[in-house]
Formats: sequence, structure tokens, C-alpha cells
Amino acid sequence: MTLLFSRLRQVLIFIYILAAMLVLTLFFNMYNQWEGISLIVRIYIFVFSFYLILSFSSAGLDTHEKSYQQRFGKWAEEVLFFEVRVLPFLLIYVIIFFFALADGVRGPQWPWNVYMDLLGGKYINLVVYSLFLLFVLKLKKDPFFSIPLFLLLCVLYFYLDLLVDSVVSGGPAVQLMLLLKFIIFFFFLFVEFFVRRRLYKLFGTAVVVSLLVYVSYIGAFRVVFAASEAHSYQKRVSGLQLLKMGFTSPFGQLTDELKKTSDPELLKSLLGYARRYGLSMGLADGEWEKLMFSGGIETADAVAEYILNKNVKISYGALFSYIENVSTDPAVRLQNWGSLIQMAARVVKGNERDFTARLQDDNKAFAQWCIAVAGELNSSRYIPALLGYLTSLDANLSETAYRSLSRITGLDPRERLNRRLNDPEVMLAFKEFYLGRRTGD
Repeated sequence: MTLLFSRLRQVLIFIYILAAMLVLTLFFNMYNQWEGISLIVRIYIFVFSFYLILSFSSAGLDTHEKSYQQRFGKWAEEVLFFEVRVLPFLLIYVIIFFFALADGVRGPQWPWNVYMDLLGGKYINLVVYSLFLLFVLKLKKDPFFSIPLFLLLCVLYFYLDLLVDSVVSGGPAVQLMLLLKFIIFFFFLFVEFFVRRRLYKLFGTAVVVSLLVYVSYIGAFRVVFAASEAHSYQKRVSGLQLLKMGFTSPFGQLTDELKKTSDPELLKSLLGYARRYGLSMGLADGEWEKLMFSGGIETADAVAEYILNKNVKISYGALFSYIENVSTDPAVRLQNWGSLIQMAARVVKGNERDFTARLQDDNKAFAQWCIAVAGELNSSRYIPALLGYLTSLDANLSETAYRSLSRITGLDPRERLNRRLNDPEVMLAFKEFYLGRRTGD
């Protein structure tokens, strides 16, 4: 492998510098939290990777073909391809791996967090950008053309990757896009080197290699999931990744973990996959109630949204006590969580007297939420209490009360009369509706 070693000797001093920087990063991050050192090393890795590709792309392949043919016979071209094209990219990925280990040494679940991040594709863009550089260098154009073209390819790939991730969020489509990425990568890699061969053969080879890499990729997640201990970090991450790609087999084990941990983030993920794939979580009413109140308001609303159309019973007292507690946090905007309002309206039946009293609560945030619930109930019995809020000095209370009254009565006297919501004629319209309905409510 004389050509390989001759290229590596050219960049040997830079490899030594990189090794020293990685060791420094490891020890620095073990005792400090400043991200500056990691940023410096990351920039150096980018520059080194591009220089490595430049060095291998400038190797005179034609002058070495004869010697390789003498040594390797009919496999000469393949061996040369492996040395000057495959190994540089493998070296770049190995460097990324050691940098990720050094950079994430203080992270939770180290080193599994690093392994799972890399397996999930973190930092892989550097390998793709290096391929773009190799492709541009192969064109042998003027730098005023090559540099903008290289930057354009990198920017287009970056935003295209973001677009694909935003559109394809889960299911078999994720697998299809992953396989497509592999095919594009290997096709460009083969075309750049085996330019004399037929394109359809190169494409077929790219497809075969991509399928092998794809199967290995899926297999790696399956092995990690199957071999990891229950409730471990790596089992959860690998299971969620498999679910994202459309494999539903990990769902049951992750649901069992959820029952024991009540982890809000795991709960939100599993709820999403349960809706997407039509899976049943198999939880009892008490377990749903426990999960609903195990985290913040976002978690509670996500659970409420999922179980609204299911035969799940939630305690009236537990739900209203939870909302009353979180309403004391000024950062929480209860009106933004519509599923909880709908769930509350469902459990009020049989507790109307207590709910009517809660409408007058001194906690304005909680009272406003109860007013919104009253609008969902669509019962005229709450009109008198809501009318009292139309004259409130608190604009949030009066506006919410008007919307609830409009929902209950089907009237919009403010719009029809072109008056303020606390105008006597507006209030009179609601009162007349109540007087006409109260005997039948």
C-alpha cells in the first residue's frame, strides 16, 4: 500500500497535532464546561478532513496502476479504490468518533450517548461535505468556480436534509430516505473513481452496497436493543429509533418502561407513535391518570388529547387539583392547552355544584380556565356566573367569559349590535336567552 502510506506521510504532522488536540479536549472537558476548546478542535477537524481529501485526490493514480496490476492482478483497480477513496473517508469517521468521545465525556450515559448519537447520524455531514469536495476537485476547474460550487453543494445539502427531516418524521418513509441517501453517496463515490465504467453498472453497485450498509445500520440498532438491559439508556434510544423507522416491535417493552418510570419525554414519544401506527398502549385508567399528572402541563395535555376519544376515566378531583396547582405558575398559559379543557368538560358531570363554585375562584388564571371549560359544557346553567365576568376589569376574564357565553347560546351580540362586550344590551341578549331556557336546562 505504498500510495496509501505516501499520502498519509504528507499529513502525518497534522495527524499528530490532531491527536494531541483530541487528548487535550478529553482532559479539558472532564474538568471544565467551556465549549470553546471543542469548537476549535471541530474547526480543525473540518480543515484536516478537507486537506486529507485534497491530498488523496491529487495522487497520480495513472502512474500507480501498472504497479498495482502487477501486485494484485485483476483486483488492482478495486484495491486502489479502497486505498485512496474508502480509507480516507473511514479515517475521517474514526476521527469524528474520537472527537465525539472527547467532547461528550461529561454527558450522561457516556460513552453510550456518543455511540447512539453517531449511530443516529450525528456529525455525518462532514463525510458528505468531504465527498462534495472530492467531486469538485475531480472537475479540475478554476478556484473561482470550484469554491462557490463546493459551498453551494454543502448549503443545498444542509437545507435539503432539514427539509426532508421536517417532512418525513416517521414510518417507512424514513427508511426510504435513508436508503436513498446511501445510494446517492456511494453512486457519486463510484462515479468519481470508476469513470470509465458504464453508469448503469455503477448505479447497480451503489444500490447493492447501499442495501448492505442499510441492513447493517438497521441490524446495529436491533442488536443494541436486544442486548441491552431493560430500562437502560441505550435500549430506550435504540427502541425509539426503530419506532421512528417504522418497526413496532420495541413498542411493548418501551411501554413497560414507561409504566415504571413515568418519564414525560418517553411518554410523549410513545403517544406519537401509538397514534401514527395505531398501537394500543394497554394502560389501565389509574396508569393513565398517573402519567397525565407526572410532568408538566404539556405532558398532561398530550395525554388528554390521546385519551379524549377512548373509554378512559380520569378523576374530576385529581384533574382540577392538578390544574389549580399549575395555575399558580405565571409562565403557564392554561388557555393554550385545549385538550385539557375538553377533558375537564367530560369529567364535570356529577360535580356541577363544585364546578360552579370553582368558577368564582380568587385565582384568576384558574378561574379563567374554568370559564373556558364552562363554554365546552354548553349548558345554560352557567350563564349567570359567566355574565358576572363580562363586567370584570380583567380583560382576559371578560373576553373568555364572552366566548363561553357565545358558545353556549350561539349568539354574538357584540358583533350584531357593534357594542362592547360589557354593554348592557349585550348582557341583556344573553340574559333573555337564559330566561327562555332555564326551565328546560
